[in-house]
Amino acid sequence: MSRAPLRGRSVAGDSERNLAHLPCPVPPPPRCTTPQSELYFAPRPPHTPPQPKNKVSQMPRLGRILTLLGCALLSLISTSCSPLGEPVAEGISSGYYFSRWGDEVFFSAEGNWLGLGKSVVEGADRESFRPLSEHLAVDRARVYYRQYPQPQVDRDSFRVQGRVWQDDAHIYYARSRDTRLRVVEGADPEMFRYLFPEAENPTDWARDAEHYYLRHKAVEVDVDSFRILNETFVADRDSIYRNNTLPLARIVEVSGPIEQINDFHLRMGDQIISAGSWAFEVVTFDAIDEVRAIGTRVLVLNGQVYEKGKLLREWDGDAASLTTWPDNPYYAHDAGAVYALRPVLKRVEGADLASFEPAQDYGAYATDARRVYFNGRHLKDADRATFAIGRDADGVFAHDKHGRFMMGIRP
Repeated sequence: MSRAPLRGRSVAGDSERNLAHLPCPVPPPPRCTTPQSELYFAPRPPHTPPQPKNKVSQMPRLGRILTLLGCALLSLISTSCSPLGEPVAEGISSGYYFSRWGDEVFFSAEGNWLGLGKSVVEGADRESFRPLSEHLAVDRARVYYRQYPQPQVDRDSFRVQGRVWQDDAHIYYARSRDTRLRVVEGADPEMFRYLFPEAENPTDWARDAEHYYLRHKAVEVDVDSFRILNETFVADRDSIYRNNTLPLARIVEVSGPIEQINDFHLRMGDQIISAGSWAFEVVTFDAIDEVRAIGTRVLVLNGQVYEKGKLLREWDGDAASLTTWPDNPYYAHDAGAVYALRPVLKRVEGADLASFEPAQDYGAYATDARRVYFNGRHLKDADRATFAIGRDADGVFAHDKHGRFMMGIRP
């Protein structure tokens, strides 16, 4: 197989290679001769009296300019000094690159060699090297995970099918900072599959014909009747278990049909099973005449308010009128008051019920006629008149005329 010429090589290739280790010169930025007033502020219209300078509004603008200059300089350094040559297979992996000056293959996470570094793929054969996914590759002799060879994996039968990494004998996976692929013990390579897409299944529920697996460990359940009820609970014909724990934590014996109320609550006959952050509660009633979910953690049961399975005896609101705003799990109200639901149910002091409105795209924020709130806390430094929710390439954010908020705090 003929080798494509390396980028940047010339007839004097050996001399060029010898110079590769020298620091890459970066030209100094051109001297700025523009007056400061023109650089940072747009010219005022004619006949307009001078306006007082607002230092608060100037600083974010100066910060943005400095940030842009810094990014441009980093981009120049990254491009001109990069040891990475062409990507091996850009559409398959953003981490594998041919060396710009030699015969090596590099792994650099997302190609960010300047921030995350680079490593030579140990023993890689450049001619036959090809990525199979973002972090997996093969050459004629070996399988590689990131830059590390995997001699325990059978090269000839190894294959990647979506999230399933396998050879004829084993299913493999890796955890953060692993250098060696791990084996899913007992898994059948022909039948193994993940139950959900990765974005919906951070705990990696999977199964084959004989077992269910949680985070790549087999769990002891009845396979034929096992089911995942919601984010918090799983069950088989015998028991309800807490999801996401190894080994699975048994909560209660199954005694009848199971009804899912929401991600944190189940009903089974006259029992309510509730989950908090880690603990769970099973509440048994003589009869259940009313069940209403208020957000995810609060229930109205038979006219009384429960949070994470515990009766709120000191709560002095009106349970009969307690309800939430549509599609918002952060706030609730009754006939006379507003309540925050995170982290616990509490009255929002001073809130005007008539004008109170949770934010559309960022529900932890809310406003009334006079104030701005985050999880029920009054943001005293927020300007109500200019407060808004915005969106950019990084996602949704809250801001006013003075700048942005991050989780209810100015950064």
